[in-house]
Amino acid sequence: MKERFQVELRQLRNFLVFADEMSFLRASQRLGVAQPNLTVLVQRLEKEIGADLVDRSTRPVQLTPVGMRFLEEARLVVAAADRAVTVARTESRKPLSVFRLGTVPAMGDRLEVVLESLAHRRPEMRVELEGLPTAERLEQVRSGRLDAAFVRFHGDAPGLVLVPAWREPLLAALPLGSPPGQWPGVRLDRLTGLPLLLVARERNPGLHDLVQRRCRGADPRIAPGQAVAGLRGALEAVAQGAGWTVVPESLVAEGRPDGVACLPFDPAITLPVHFAVRARDEYTYLLLEACREVMAAVPGSAPVTASSAVLAPALT
Repeated sequence: MKERFQVELRQLRNFLVFADEMSFLRASQRLGVAQPNLTVLVQRLEKEIGADLVDRSTRPVQLTPVGMRFLEEARLVVAAADRAVTVARTESRKPLSVFRLGTVPAMGDRLEVVLESLAHRRPEMRVELEGLPTAERLEQVRSGRLDAAFVRFHGDAPGLVLVPAWREPLLAALPLGSPPGQWPGVRLDRLTGLPLLLVARERNPGLHDLVQRRCRGADPRIAPGQAVAGLRGALEAVAQGAGWTVVPESLVAEGRPDGVACLPFDPAITLPVHFAVRARDEYTYLLLEACREVMAAVPGSAPVTASSAVLAPALT
């Protein structure tokens, strides 16, 4: 078992003063303690170490060879302690940077990977998350109230830079027990008998426009149903048999109501996710690295290709 010592930093500082003065009287005066007290402190230090540090047989007193070697190491220890305190005090006076990030509903594991990546690269930075409707989220980035915001987007965002993040699989949410709900994969052209429930466009224009476009291309007879307030509301309506809807895979991973079957499309449908910033800055590159980690860590997160998204304007 390794021997443990109870030498305190205060004892080392006292010894350094004594070594500078090489006199118990002058050292005690400099430290503001009584000479007998300083003598006892040095004796306790010697007892703890198990060796004489001071040769008291000479006048004036001198350090023993052990004392000289101990002095060298004690100076290093005290200097390191002082340096640690200085660094800590300097860091404590630094302003804590805050990164205000807008999020999309149901990012699931992808959001966890993004936050872990930001924490790893900028541990001193505090991330504040804001969940807002898409239009408000983008407006807050324009005004500077948000530093960046994720959007499930398929369009333009004037005055902002849209940077591709990843593509996310979309699933068909169908009433459990309905004929389409029993297929291994869902073809859009076989959904003409159920009303399509979509989130209102002003709340999620990317998802709304993509689904409408794919449905028109597959079969114009696909009937639109009532607009719903949000993705969770759409799933609740499906559970009650009101129709079918389209949801991101990450939303289903967080849970779905009883009575709903969520199945992949055949062929697959994916929605591009971007993040919006006012201009290219350090946050842009932090988020780009985080998005690369998402694509490596979360299954189904594919890259966004230039042909499938509008970059407004593109990064150079």
